[in-house]
Amino acid sequence: MPQMGPMIGYAVTVVIEPGNRKHREANPKGWQEYRRYVAGVSGPKIVVLQDLTVSYGQSQPTDSHLGYGGGIYNEGQLTLQDVNLFFNIAGRGTASTPGGGIFNAGTVYIYDSRVQYNTTLDGFGTASAAGGGGIYNNNNMTIQRSAVTDNTTGVGGTTADASANGGDGAGIYNNGILQISASSISENFAGSSSTSMGRGGHGGGIYNTASVQLNGCTLYGNQTGRGFKNDGGDGGGLYNSGMLLMYDTSVLRNTTNFGAMGPTDFGKGGDGGGLYSTNSASVYHSTFAENGNASGTPNGIGGGVYITGSSRFMRGSIVADNSSSGTSVDCYGDLVNSSYNLVENTVGCTFSGTFFGNLTGVDPQLRDVQLLGYYLYGFPLSRTSPAVDKVLSCMSDEDQRGSLRPLDGDGDGSAICDMGALELGMPFFIPMIVK
Repeated sequence: MPQMGPMIGYAVTVVIEPGNRKHREANPKGWQEYRRYVAGVSGPKIVVLQDLTVSYGQSQPTDSHLGYGGGIYNEGQLTLQDVNLFFNIAGRGTASTPGGGIFNAGTVYIYDSRVQYNTTLDGFGTASAAGGGGIYNNNNMTIQRSAVTDNTTGVGGTTADASANGGDGAGIYNNGILQISASSISENFAGSSSTSMGRGGHGGGIYNTASVQLNGCTLYGNQTGRGFKNDGGDGGGLYNSGMLLMYDTSVLRNTTNFGAMGPTDFGKGGDGGGLYSTNSASVYHSTFAENGNASGTPNGIGGGVYITGSSRFMRGSIVADNSSSGTSVDCYGDLVNSSYNLVENTVGCTFSGTFFGNLTGVDPQLRDVQLLGYYLYGFPLSRTSPAVDKVLSCMSDEDQRGSLRPLDGDGDGSAICDMGALELGMPFFIPMIVK
């Protein structure tokens, strides 16, 4: 049988580690026996999966969990360590179900893992496609040092007059409590609306209806779904209608998709290329750059950020070098009590309440995008950037890479935090000795 861990209360810890040679020698059929073994243990279970690939799974809507979770369905406590979830599908036949890679109804910890090439099936007839191409979290989840990439959600059903939408949250659909750190959510693509009157899927990278916290992450190259007869999806990098807390994160090169442009059907292009938020959003020391939104009737707005709702707070961040098919190239909305930010183009974007130290109408002089480690990408600041040493009160003590804040980036002898996700270090010189 698989290796048994210690008893924890009334729970049994089960460790699955097929890459461990001793486990394979002890029982070559240990992994095949895993499901029967766990099912035979009464009471709650704590399962730890290590050094494992879960691939080419497909859920069955007639099972006891309604087909949720193409690769893994969890309602206990599950830890994934060095695990790959590849090419799993949620749904079967005419049923599209949520959570292509994993559906969580319990507690999940994901470390040093990769969730890639998973999907939800297309909607059928009048049905929308299900959400969470890579992950659907319905309870508690923590993700660290991992990548959620190249996942998709399905296309909406094809019945002509139905509101069958493309699936939301191609990378992650969150309806619980989600904490992500030092991880990348990249190149996930939400489903389109097919030939129905539905909209394109929202949230190319993440779709959040509850609570999500991002710390030291990258959202890169994600895209929402197209609305062929209606609106394009909103929130290329992240769609938030719940509560968002973001620290030291780079939101880069995400896009929304097209809305219908006639001659008989019309819909707006997706809003919020990097971030679309209509509820509570608090953003600290983050960078939104080279995001964009698409055309429609009318065109999408807020190429970098579209931010409205009950709480709209941003501090020490950069919103620049974005693009838009409509107005509000960098930012759309009213930033309340927001200080020490750099917004390059303020058309459609205002500051209200108590604010100070903001820079507008200036180029942040970002350098080329760089691989920072793990799966993380970011735009470092140039030495002459106006964003260097401008945040007099730091909101975090580390940047996206885990480097310390503040540093003396301009070499004037005072260590002051920079705007944006990456802190610029103090210049140093190596003397040249010629013999």
